[in-house]
Amino acid sequence: MRAMSHSARTIFVTSSLVLVTCLGGQTALAQTAQTTSSFGAPVASSTEQAPRESQASQSLGQIPRLSPPQEPNFFKSTLTDFKHLGSKDTLAWLTIGTLAATFATPADLSVTARVSGAQMEQVHAGNIIGGKEFQFGASLAALTIGKITGNERAADVAGKVLRGQIMAQALTGVIKMTAQRTRPDGSDSRSFPSGHTSVTFASATVLQREFGWKVGIPAYAVAAYVGTARIEKQKHFLSDVAMGAAIGILAGRTVTIGSGERKFAVTPVATPGGAAVNFSWVGNSQTP
Repeated sequence: MRAMSHSARTIFVTSSLVLVTCLGGQTALAQTAQTTSSFGAPVASSTEQAPRESQASQSLGQIPRLSPPQEPNFFKSTLTDFKHLGSKDTLAWLTIGTLAATFATPADLSVTARVSGAQMEQVHAGNIIGGKEFQFGASLAALTIGKITGNERAADVAGKVLRGQIMAQALTGVIKMTAQRTRPDGSDSRSFPSGHTSVTFASATVLQREFGWKVGIPAYAVAAYVGTARIEKQKHFLSDVAMGAAIGILAGRTVTIGSGERKFAVTPVATPGGAAVNFSWVGNSQTP
Protein backbone atom coordinates (compact mmCIF):
# COMPACT_ATOMS: atom_id res chain seq x y z
CA MET A 1 0.00 0.00 0.00
CA ARG A 2 2.88 2.39 0.85
CA ALA A 3 4.48 1.62 -2.50
CA MET A 4 1.24 2.23 -4.33
CA SER A 5 0.63 5.44 -2.36
CA HIS A 6 4.14 6.66 -3.09
CA SER A 7 3.68 5.89 -6.81
CA ALA A 8 0.36 7.70 -6.87
CA ARG A 9 1.90 10.77 -5.23
CA THR A 10 4.79 10.66 -7.68
CA ILE A 11 2.45 10.48 -10.70
CA PHE A 12 0.26 13.28 -9.30
CA VAL A 13 3.22 15.58 -8.60
CA THR A 14 4.80 14.84 -11.97
CA SER A 15 1.53 15.50 -13.81
CA SER A 16 1.01 18.72 -11.91
CA LEU A 17 4.53 19.93 -12.76
CA VAL A 18 4.02 19.08 -16.44
CA LEU A 19 0.68 20.90 -16.49
CA VAL A 20 2.10 23.97 -14.75
CA THR A 21 5.12 23.98 -17.08
CA CYS A 22 2.89 23.81 -20.17
CA LEU A 23 0.63 26.57 -18.94
CA GLY A 24 3.63 28.67 -17.98
CA GLY A 25 5.16 28.14 -21.40
CA GLN A 26 1.95 29.20 -23.13
CA THR A 27 1.74 32.31 -20.94
CA ALA A 28 5.34 33.17 -21.70
CA LEU A 29 4.81 32.75 -25.43
CA ALA A 30 1.72 34.95 -25.27
CA GLN A 31 3.65 37.65 -23.38
CA THR A 32 6.55 37.42 -25.85
CA ALA A 33 4.16 37.83 -28.77
CA GLN A 34 2.59 40.88 -27.15
CA THR A 35 6.02 42.39 -26.42
CA THR A 36 7.15 41.80 -30.02
CA SER A 37 4.04 43.41 -31.45
CA SER A 38 4.42 46.34 -29.07
CA PHE A 39 8.14 47.04 -29.48
CA GLY A 40 9.23 45.23 -32.63
CA ALA A 41 6.89 47.03 -35.02
CA PRO A 42 5.51 50.53 -35.09
CA VAL A 43 1.96 50.78 -33.85
CA ALA A 44 -0.29 53.08 -35.80
CA SER A 45 -2.22 55.65 -33.84
CA SER A 46 -5.98 55.57 -33.59
CA THR A 47 -6.25 58.55 -35.94
CA GLU A 48 -4.19 56.69 -38.57
CA GLN A 49 -6.18 53.45 -38.19
CA ALA A 50 -9.57 55.10 -38.66
CA PRO A 51 -9.01 56.23 -42.30
CA ARG A 52 -7.55 52.84 -43.18
CA GLU A 53 -10.58 51.06 -41.72
CA SER A 54 -12.98 53.36 -43.53
CA GLN A 55 -11.12 52.83 -46.81
CA ALA A 56 -11.20 49.07 -46.31
CA SER A 57 -14.91 49.22 -45.63
CA GLN A 58 -15.53 51.26 -48.77
CA SER A 59 -13.35 49.00 -50.93
CA LEU A 60 -14.64 45.68 -49.64
CA GLY A 61 -18.14 46.79 -48.78
CA GLN A 62 -20.13 45.98 -45.68
CA ILE A 63 -20.45 42.26 -44.95
CA PRO A 64 -24.14 41.51 -44.33
CA ARG A 65 -25.03 39.80 -41.12
CA LEU A 66 -26.42 36.32 -41.57
CA SER A 67 -29.64 35.85 -39.63
CA PRO A 68 -30.25 32.41 -38.13
CA PRO A 69 -32.65 30.21 -40.09
CA GLN A 70 -36.23 30.61 -38.95
CA GLU A 71 -38.11 27.57 -37.75
CA PRO A 72 -41.24 26.75 -39.72
CA ASN A 73 -44.38 28.19 -38.18
CA PHE A 74 -46.50 25.38 -36.70
CA PHE A 75 -49.86 26.88 -37.66
CA LYS A 76 -48.68 27.70 -41.16
CA SER A 77 -47.40 24.15 -41.58
CA THR A 78 -50.75 22.80 -40.38
CA LEU A 79 -52.64 24.85 -42.96
CA THR A 80 -50.23 23.65 -45.62
CA ASP A 81 -50.96 20.06 -44.58
CA PHE A 82 -54.65 20.51 -45.36
CA LYS A 83 -53.74 21.96 -48.76
CA HIS A 84 -51.88 18.72 -49.51
CA LEU A 85 -55.06 16.71 -49.06
CA GLY A 86 -55.96 17.21 -52.71
CA SER A 87 -53.67 14.46 -53.97
CA LYS A 88 -53.93 10.99 -55.48
CA ASP A 89 -52.55 9.51 -52.28
CA THR A 90 -55.47 11.01 -50.34
CA LEU A 91 -58.01 9.64 -52.79
CA ALA A 92 -56.35 6.23 -52.73
CA TRP A 93 -56.41 5.91 -48.95
CA LEU A 94 -59.99 7.18 -48.69
CA THR A 95 -60.91 4.52 -51.25
CA ILE A 96 -59.08 1.88 -49.23
CA GLY A 97 -60.88 2.94 -46.06
CA THR A 98 -64.27 2.99 -47.75
CA LEU A 99 -63.77 -0.46 -49.27
CA ALA A 100 -62.44 -1.91 -46.02
CA ALA A 101 -65.39 -0.50 -44.08
CA THR A 102 -67.82 -1.80 -46.69
CA PHE A 103 -66.44 -5.34 -46.60
CA ALA A 104 -66.30 -5.28 -42.78
CA THR A 105 -69.88 -4.09 -42.30
CA PRO A 106 -71.53 -7.55 -42.66
CA ALA A 107 -69.33 -8.81 -39.82
CA ASP A 108 -69.87 -5.81 -37.53
CA LEU A 109 -72.48 -7.33 -35.26
CA SER A 110 -70.80 -10.71 -34.93
CA VAL A 111 -67.34 -9.22 -34.27
CA THR A 112 -68.73 -6.79 -31.70
CA ALA A 113 -70.59 -9.58 -29.91
CA ARG A 114 -67.53 -11.86 -29.93
CA VAL A 115 -64.99 -9.26 -28.79
CA SER A 116 -67.18 -7.53 -26.20
CA GLY A 117 -68.42 -10.87 -24.89
CA ALA A 118 -64.84 -12.00 -24.27
CA GLN A 119 -64.51 -9.25 -21.63
CA MET A 120 -60.82 -8.68 -22.32
CA GLU A 121 -59.77 -6.50 -19.42
CA GLN A 122 -56.22 -6.36 -20.77
CA VAL A 123 -57.32 -4.06 -23.62
CA HIS A 124 -59.17 -1.54 -21.45
CA ALA A 125 -56.12 0.73 -21.32
CA GLY A 126 -56.49 1.28 -25.06
CA ASN A 127 -59.49 3.51 -24.40
CA ILE A 128 -57.19 5.87 -22.48
CA ILE A 129 -54.14 5.60 -24.75
CA GLY A 130 -56.20 6.40 -27.85
CA GLY A 131 -58.06 9.32 -26.30
CA LYS A 132 -57.53 12.88 -27.51
CA GLU A 133 -56.32 13.93 -24.08
CA PHE A 134 -53.56 11.33 -23.98
CA GLN A 135 -52.49 11.57 -27.63
CA PHE A 136 -52.46 15.36 -27.87
CA GLY A 137 -50.97 15.69 -24.39
CA ALA A 138 -48.09 13.32 -25.18
CA SER A 139 -47.21 15.03 -28.46
CA LEU A 140 -47.44 18.51 -26.88
CA ALA A 141 -45.21 17.40 -24.00
CA ALA A 142 -42.64 15.95 -26.42
CA LEU A 143 -42.74 19.12 -28.52
CA THR A 144 -42.24 21.32 -25.46
CA ILE A 145 -39.37 19.21 -24.11
CA GLY A 146 -37.70 19.25 -27.53
CA LYS A 147 -37.94 23.04 -27.69
CA ILE A 148 -36.67 23.56 -24.14
CA THR A 149 -33.73 21.17 -24.48
CA GLY A 150 -32.84 22.39 -27.97
CA ASN A 151 -33.39 18.93 -29.48
CA GLU A 152 -34.52 19.98 -32.95
CA ARG A 153 -35.09 16.42 -34.15
CA ALA A 154 -37.42 15.58 -31.25
CA ALA A 155 -39.31 18.85 -31.66
CA ASP A 156 -39.67 18.31 -35.41
CA VAL A 157 -41.07 14.78 -35.09
CA ALA A 158 -43.35 15.73 -32.19
CA GLY A 159 -44.67 18.65 -34.23
CA LYS A 160 -45.45 16.36 -37.15
CA VAL A 161 -47.18 13.87 -34.85
CA LEU A 162 -49.32 16.67 -33.44
CA ARG A 163 -50.17 17.96 -36.91
CA GLY A 164 -51.12 14.44 -38.00
CA GLN A 165 -53.36 14.08 -34.97
CA ILE A 166 -55.05 17.41 -35.71
CA MET A 167 -55.72 16.42 -39.31
CA ALA A 168 -57.02 12.97 -38.34
CA GLN A 169 -59.29 14.46 -35.71
CA ALA A 170 -60.63 17.08 -38.11
CA LEU A 171 -61.36 14.60 -40.91
CA THR A 172 -62.93 12.16 -38.47
CA GLY A 173 -65.17 14.85 -37.02
CA VAL A 174 -66.45 15.91 -40.44
CA ILE A 175 -67.28 12.33 -41.43
CA LYS A 176 -68.94 11.64 -38.05
CA MET A 177 -71.26 14.60 -38.51
CA THR A 178 -72.12 13.40 -42.01
CA ALA A 179 -72.55 9.69 -41.30
CA GLN A 180 -74.49 10.01 -38.01
CA ARG A 181 -74.09 6.31 -37.26
CA THR A 182 -75.33 5.03 -33.90
CA ARG A 183 -72.73 3.42 -31.66
CA PRO A 184 -73.04 -0.27 -30.74
CA ASP A 185 -74.02 0.67 -27.18
CA GLY A 186 -76.56 3.21 -28.46
CA SER A 187 -74.99 6.10 -26.52
CA ASP A 188 -74.90 8.55 -29.44
CA SER A 189 -74.65 8.80 -33.23
CA ARG A 190 -70.91 9.39 -33.57
CA SER A 191 -69.77 5.85 -34.26
CA PHE A 192 -68.37 6.12 -37.80
CA PRO A 193 -65.39 6.40 -38.02
CA SER A 194 -63.39 5.72 -34.84
CA GLY A 195 -61.61 8.86 -33.64
CA HIS A 196 -59.39 6.97 -31.17
CA THR A 197 -58.23 4.71 -34.00
CA SER A 198 -57.63 7.51 -36.52
CA VAL A 199 -55.54 9.58 -34.11
CA THR A 200 -53.37 6.66 -32.97
CA PHE A 201 -52.84 5.43 -36.54
CA ALA A 202 -51.83 8.98 -37.53
CA SER A 203 -49.22 9.01 -34.76
CA ALA A 204 -47.98 5.55 -35.75
CA THR A 205 -47.68 6.53 -39.41
CA VAL A 206 -45.60 9.61 -38.64
CA LEU A 207 -43.28 7.59 -36.40
CA GLN A 208 -42.94 4.88 -39.04
CA ARG A 209 -42.10 7.33 -41.80
CA GLU A 210 -39.63 9.23 -39.63
CA PHE A 211 -37.85 6.32 -37.94
CA GLY A 212 -38.63 3.29 -40.09
CA TRP A 213 -40.31 0.00 -39.24
CA LYS A 214 -38.25 -0.64 -36.13
CA VAL A 215 -40.44 2.02 -34.50
CA GLY A 216 -43.38 1.71 -36.88
CA ILE A 217 -44.24 -1.93 -36.05
CA PRO A 218 -44.72 -1.38 -32.28
CA ALA A 219 -46.49 1.93 -32.99
CA TYR A 220 -48.97 0.24 -35.34
CA ALA A 221 -49.40 -2.56 -32.79
CA VAL A 222 -50.46 0.03 -30.20
CA ALA A 223 -52.88 1.58 -32.73
CA ALA A 224 -54.43 -1.85 -33.42
CA TYR A 225 -54.65 -2.41 -29.67
CA VAL A 226 -56.62 0.83 -29.34
CA GLY A 227 -58.99 -0.19 -32.13
CA THR A 228 -59.62 -3.53 -30.40
CA ALA A 229 -60.35 -1.73 -27.12
CA ARG A 230 -62.97 0.43 -28.82
CA ILE A 231 -64.75 -2.62 -30.21
CA GLU A 232 -64.55 -4.42 -26.86
CA LYS A 233 -66.14 -1.41 -25.13
CA GLN A 234 -68.92 -1.39 -27.76
CA LYS A 235 -68.08 2.17 -28.81
CA HIS A 236 -67.29 1.21 -32.42
CA PHE A 237 -67.94 -1.47 -34.99
CA LEU A 238 -65.18 -3.18 -36.94
CA SER A 239 -65.99 -1.02 -39.99
CA ASP A 240 -65.62 2.14 -37.86
CA VAL A 241 -62.14 1.03 -36.83
CA ALA A 242 -61.18 0.11 -40.41
CA MET A 243 -62.13 3.55 -41.71
CA GLY A 244 -60.45 5.25 -38.76
CA ALA A 245 -57.21 3.41 -39.51
CA ALA A 246 -57.27 4.53 -43.14
CA ILE A 247 -57.88 8.15 -42.13
CA GLY A 248 -55.03 8.01 -39.62
CA ILE A 249 -52.61 6.60 -42.18
CA LEU A 250 -53.72 9.25 -44.66
CA ALA A 251 -53.15 12.05 -42.14
CA GLY A 252 -49.74 10.73 -41.08
CA ARG A 253 -48.58 10.42 -44.68
CA THR A 254 -49.81 13.91 -45.53
CA VAL A 255 -47.89 15.71 -42.77
CA THR A 256 -44.66 13.83 -43.60
CA ILE A 257 -44.56 14.63 -47.31
CA GLY A 258 -40.93 15.15 -48.35
CA SER A 259 -39.40 14.00 -45.07
CA GLY A 260 -38.59 10.93 -43.08
CA GLU A 261 -36.16 8.02 -43.12
CA ARG A 262 -38.45 5.40 -44.59
CA LYS A 263 -37.14 2.06 -45.74
CA PHE A 264 -40.54 0.73 -46.79
CA ALA A 265 -43.47 2.46 -48.45
CA VAL A 266 -47.05 1.50 -47.67
CA THR A 267 -49.32 2.07 -50.65
CA PRO A 268 -52.89 1.03 -51.42
CA VAL A 269 -53.43 -1.24 -54.41
CA ALA A 270 -56.68 -1.91 -56.25
CA THR A 271 -57.42 -5.57 -56.90
CA PRO A 272 -60.19 -7.26 -58.93
CA GLY A 273 -61.92 -8.36 -55.73
CA GLY A 274 -61.48 -5.15 -53.77
CA ALA A 275 -58.29 -3.61 -52.38
CA ALA A 276 -55.00 -4.47 -50.73
CA VAL A 277 -51.99 -2.81 -49.11
CA ASN A 278 -48.58 -3.06 -50.77
CA PHE A 279 -45.26 -2.88 -48.89
CA SER A 280 -42.31 -1.91 -51.09
CA TRP A 281 -38.62 -1.17 -50.39
CA VAL A 282 -37.72 2.43 -51.20
CA GLY A 283 -34.56 3.04 -49.17
CA ASN A 284 -34.17 6.42 -47.47
CA SER A 285 -36.23 8.32 -49.98
CA GLN A 286 -37.27 11.86 -49.21
CA THR A 287 -40.29 11.84 -51.50
CA PRO A 288 -43.79 10.97 -50.30
